[in-house]
Amino acid sequence: MKTPSVKIRALTFYLNPKSWNSTDIAEYISSRLCRIHVSLDDVEWKKDVWSLRISIPPPPEKIDIIKLAEKVYDSSFRSGVSLISGFTIKSNSIDYNVVEQLLQSNVYVCIDANLQQSFKRIAETLLKISQKNPVLLSRVAVKLGNSKEFLTPYFPLSVNVKFREGLAVSLLYSTDLLEAYRINGIKGLIDKAYEFMIRSEAYGLEISSKLGINFYGVDYSISPWMEDSSARLVEEVSGVPIPEPGSISAVAMLNRAVYDAAVKANIKSTGFCELMLPVAEDNVLKQRALEGRLRLRDLIALSTLCVAGVDMAVIPAEDSLKTIKGLLEDMFKIAEFKSRVLGVRLIPYYCVKPGETVDLGLFGEVPVIPP
Repeated sequence: MKTPSVKIRALTFYLNPKSWNSTDIAEYISSRLCRIHVSLDDVEWKKDVWSLRISIPPPPEKIDIIKLAEKVYDSSFRSGVSLISGFTIKSNSIDYNVVEQLLQSNVYVCIDANLQQSFKRIAETLLKISQKNPVLLSRVAVKLGNSKEFLTPYFPLSVNVKFREGLAVSLLYSTDLLEAYRINGIKGLIDKAYEFMIRSEAYGLEISSKLGINFYGVDYSISPWMEDSSARLVEEVSGVPIPEPGSISAVAMLNRAVYDAAVKANIKSTGFCELMLPVAEDNVLKQRALEGRLRLRDLIALSTLCVAGVDMAVIPAEDSLKTIKGLLEDMFKIAEFKSRVLGVRLIPYYCVKPGETVDLGLFGEVPVIPP
């Protein structure tokens, strides 16, 4: 019997330029990506990789970060990779114009919320960007939590905090876990997760060994992409539509199940490693939003057990400054309580009402939810 393929959501390569000079960094990125492509050409499972991504360290403060972003994106794009992260802005020095120009350069941006007093400025920045182009907000996230060593392959919070070249892997296996659960309950789900983790780690070790770089591990988060829905898995376990009572318990059960699988597999892990519920990336969440079941407050509640629970959620922008600031304050406290890093991607959108939909490009039509 043929072994089922393991779907790799992302291979994220962590680069570490020795020089930030525009010419040097262009040559560095081109040469590294050439080596990466050559290494991948030799592996049978390349067809199962959904995306290749690169992540860089936070650029030095005195450098022209806009010109750097343009150069890095151009060099990467020419080498066949268009997903670039690592551009980090400290919230205490946040500048709306800088964030907007970075996003217009097509890179992903992490706002490091290092001061609670800056939450209002973050909210103002998001609202100003939304006035011009709300779709840009899909490429910026706010990081809450104080882990300086936090490293994940998931964008926009993927930053090379190790300052060494390396590789991390993420998975796309919600539907596989759902099918396993339907056949053999939580034990079947754990066994399937174990299988995916073992094989994805082997893939990562194979490529990192070929390249002579560090293998940082697998972020085994249960994350969705449209029909491959993590919310559907939650509903199967809970027996109720998300976010009805029972949903939080189901999320807790799923998080425990994949953790147990990771312990059993004895893999090297990194990043979030919990269930994810990004509204714009999950067709079941979109449907629940259209039905009027899903509100911002539900996503906040789910965040107590679900990683980055307020992710890719669209809300009406009018009079939302206080709401966004309050959301960041709540998420900051949840991150503090969990002793974990959390991310927030919120998309305030002008001239829309809850129940309507907006076009977010790659993410298609996304429902607007109320607070």
